[in-house]
Amino acid sequence: MNLLLSITVGLLRLVVACGASGVISPLQHPVDVKQPLKMPTTIQNLEPLDTRLNGDTNVAEGLLCGNLRNKHTLLFLHFQKCGGTSIERALRVFATKCKLGFVRSPKGYRSELRRGRLNFLVGHIHYGVHKSLPKRAKYDYVALLREPIDRAWSQYKHNGERRCRCSFKTFAHTRGSVQYYMNRLADGTRRLNTSLHNMKQVTLLADVENINKWYAQLEILLQKYSPTPLRLPPLIASNVRNESKFASLVSSKSPRVGSTYSRSSYEAFRASKDYEILKAANENDYVLLGKARTLPSYIS
Repeated sequence: MNLLLSITVGLLRLVVACGASGVISPLQHPVDVKQPLKMPTTIQNLEPLDTRLNGDTNVAEGLLCGNLRNKHTLLFLHFQKCGGTSIERALRVFATKCKLGFVRSPKGYRSELRRGRLNFLVGHIHYGVHKSLPKRAKYDYVALLREPIDRAWSQYKHNGERRCRCSFKTFAHTRGSVQYYMNRLADGTRRLNTSLHNMKQVTLLADVENINKWYAQLEILLQKYSPTPLRLPPLIASNVRNESKFASLVSSKSPRVGSTYSRSSYEAFRASKDYEILKAANENDYVLLGKARTLPSYIS
């Protein structure tokens, strides 16, 4: 008994000594010695969120949960290479901290939607998934957009080039990049008029260059469904290889330049006939983008 008491006292003295000297004790909480993250005015290019998401990191500094449980479902149309991973990760932090329903498609989301248990459905979903929700359920679609050919190029350099081992022209015509927005908004019809109608039903839209303004409006949107104060966590940049994603990074002749590691090849493509051919093939996507920029839901 005396031996156990002596060991306990010794450990306590060690903890006190370590605290006084600035050395981190194994018994001290890591949060005590980390600087809190400030809410960013522009998206931060920090390490991937997965390495920061454990129960006690400061990534959710300033987060307020509000009260959204079973009151609303946010359907995030994650168009590839439009800043969607950053949004998804922030929403996942929020849902994890606040114990809310969160699913990234395609993992069994339909059954969860039918039960009305999902607060957030994210991923490369198509317009129309709201039909699985219970009647009278409250929901909102939100989406970020990008110049169609620039988006396709970014997708190609992100993983398409490695997977298909083909030219960008071949990739763009055969890997779902042609009429990308139209097909995801058409609810299975592949009709431009249907896509235009459905785009009008999306509550929040913006070009990815305005991701921070869009994210601030997203917080306001969610607050409408919460009777108590709500605050989303800061955005953490992810997969930011393409300078055209964010206006603050654009600094060359072209308003939308391709990836930093492929600038010259993208500029060469933009100057070629193939660029005009591909642009013509994506005519409907340009119509949709132009229409989106005239809607009240568009954040500029």
